Amino acid sequence: MAISQDRYQQLAAEFAPVKTQVEAVDRKYSLDYNEPLLDMPQSLDLPRLEFTPKTERELREEADLQVKPRYLERLLALNKSYSADVNKTERALLNAEESARKALAKLAADFNTDAETIRSKLIDAGLLYSSALSRITEQRRTQYQADVDNANASADAERNVITKQREVLDLNYNNSVAELEEERNARAQTAYNSLKTKDDAEKIRTEKYNNGLEEKEQKYLYSRARAYEYARQAEYDRAFEARRLRNEIGAAGYEEAIITEKYGILTRYVSALGNREEALAVVQGDNFCRLHLKEYYNTLIDYINRNLN
Repeated sequence: MAISQDRYQQLAAEFAPVKTQVEAVDRKYSLDYNEPLLDMPQSLDLPRLEFTPKTERELREEADLQVKPRYLERLLALNKSYSADVNKTERALLNAEESARKALAKLAADFNTDAETIRSKLIDAGLLYSSALSRITEQRRTQYQADVDNANASADAERNVITKQREVLDLNYNNSVAELEEERNARAQTAYNSLKTKDDAEKIRTEKYNNGLEEKEQKYLYSRARAYEYARQAEYDRAFEARRLRNEIGAAGYEEAIITEKYGILTRYVSALGNREEALAVVQGDNFCRLHLKEYYNTLIDYINRNLN
């Protein structure tokens, strides 16, 4: 029964490691020293952590951003309260000015009314051109001026009180702003210290991690160099032993030993396969076995035909 193409491909794939074993025999018996090839990369090439510490300016700006919202909130409340108090004092000053104006206007109106009343009474008494008119009028004028002076003094005193209140208000506001800024600066410094500590800790952690990678890399390079040295010594010993064996058994015996070992590998393979048709298909599928076994190739075919079903 013919072997299917799929089965043949499967057998060819399974035979590939056997071919490698056969080829390894040539390397084993090679008389030349071959520089060993390590299946180890030149470097572990471990990814390193990258870390760029923040500058003094960056840390200060970040710290300021952290404390700014609370500062602005309290400053806004302070300004709102201050503006309300300023408006109150300004209204009080305007009211005082208006009260003073009204008081002076009333005094002037009362003075004019009184002057006219006095004049009318003296005219009715026939004293229009007497010294009494001048004397009484001057007395009323003196009283009027005294009342005006008192009103102005009272208005000035009230304005002074309001002005002092405004000065105290401004002083308290400026002190509160200064205290608020001082608190903001203190909190910003605390935030800066915390950020700087974290930044320094991250820098140390990164350096420690990268130093650990460097230590691993150095250990790996040492192990690789040692493995290479072992492989080089093993290859040197192998080549030396191959030359010693060839000198001992001669060129013909040496060639016989190589083919015999290859024949043993292929015999064990076909025996394990257990199927004559499949074994023949693999062995005869290309020139690999013929080239490596030479005159032993026909011996292998005969072995398959005699021992496998």
